[in-house]
Amino acid sequence: MACLIDFDRLLSDSQHKVATGTTEDAYTEPLFNRTRNNTDFFNKRVDNKRVKRQEGDNIAFSAYVDHEVRFMGKDQTVQFENVPLNEGNGFNNYTGVFTVPRSGVYMLIFFVEDFHDFQSIFHLVVNKNIVSSAIADPIPEGQNIQGGNVVLVHLNAGESVWVSAAVAGDDIEGYSTLRTSTFSGYLVYE
Repeated sequence: MACLIDFDRLLSDSQHKVATGTTEDAYTEPLFNRTRNNTDFFNKRVDNKRVKRQEGDNIAFSAYVDHEVRFMGKDQTVQFENVPLNEGNGFNNYTGVFTVPRSGVYMLIFFVEDFHDFQSIFHLVVNKNIVSSAIADPIPEGQNIQGGNVVLVHLNAGESVWVSAAVAGDDIEGYSTLRTSTFSGYLVYE
């Protein structure tokens, strides 16, 4: 035996009752009110988060190298000494290390340029653990080549993040106007 239901009529009746607030249905009315309350609660939470982020609690940095650095040592940290942006003051331009001010998911971006006759490999490091790597391999010799990477990673407050040379003898190029070797990051969410 088949049960036939006119879903279009049922739906239009329910929509009319909800829109006009004339529902007599003991199930529909509490469900409608509960949904409206949940929506109001969600909107308040979203608005509170937006206000918090707009009040200057942001974390972001961007740094670059403005000169050539030759023959780096293995695991030597790249000193990105020029820092046009350092919201939250987490980046140290003397050491090249970003110290995480607040736990959350961060986007980290780095690029390195080289033009010498051998490849240079660099790592993005969090607390001595390699998170990502990039290769600049200028073949044929004399070509300006960039290598870089972008990662999303959860970081805890107090952790250290830096870019380091993977092999002894790695080189990195930098210019005051081109800014081709860079290290940047920002807090995406907590």
